[in-house]
Amino acid sequence: MRVRPCHVWICHAREGCFGRRRVVKVAPEEQLAKYKEILKKFDLVIGTTGKGEHYANLKRAPVYLEDLQIPELGPDQYICVVFGRESIGLSNEEISLVDFVIRIRTRPEYTSLNLSHAAALILYHLFLKLEGGERPNVLMATREQKDRLDETIRHLIVQVKVRTFPRERVLRAFQNVLNRAYLSQQEYRWIYGLLRRVEQTVDHIPESQDKNEFTSDTEEEEREK
Repeated sequence: MRVRPCHVWICHAREGCFGRRRVVKVAPEEQLAKYKEILKKFDLVIGTTGKGEHYANLKRAPVYLEDLQIPELGPDQYICVVFGRESIGLSNEEISLVDFVIRIRTRPEYTSLNLSHAAALILYHLFLKLEGGERPNVLMATREQKDRLDETIRHLIVQVKVRTFPRERVLRAFQNVLNRAYLSQQEYRWIYGLLRRVEQTVDHIPESQDKNEFTSDTEEEEREK
């Protein structure tokens, strides 16, 4: 199950990952930890969902398949596509590990497709994009660079006193925007440099001075649970 052996791997939430070889199946209680370990090896991780058009959960805000673009990849950069279980799809915990999710547009009465049909459509779309389709002429940021940016944003969220409950949602909002835009390595350097300067500036604000505590709408929080 490979679109391009050197660049695209396929993961199934229950079975493991497929590429040059299959990753050994892991016990359910070890599954999430194993996925975290595996997905760190990929520069872009794309999840799949049958929800999203009117769904308030930020983790599931989708890019529709027809709008999916694939950026230029370096020789050592890899993409992973994660498919959920046919019965319930990917859990929120599993979705939280991907960079963004894609969704195949369907009629309202049929919100999702059979897993094999969905996989065939998505893999064929990736094949067209990777093997001759027009792609953004930018070199995508690496996983290490994106992780470093996440840590800086996470630190800023704490510094400006975002309340504990919405912190992960603020971070996810940044991740959604940056990952769906296929942050380039050059863009990463400029954005990371700016955020580091902001971080250093906020560090020097006296504790006695208000740093504008961030709050969020309670009703919206309840919808996103």
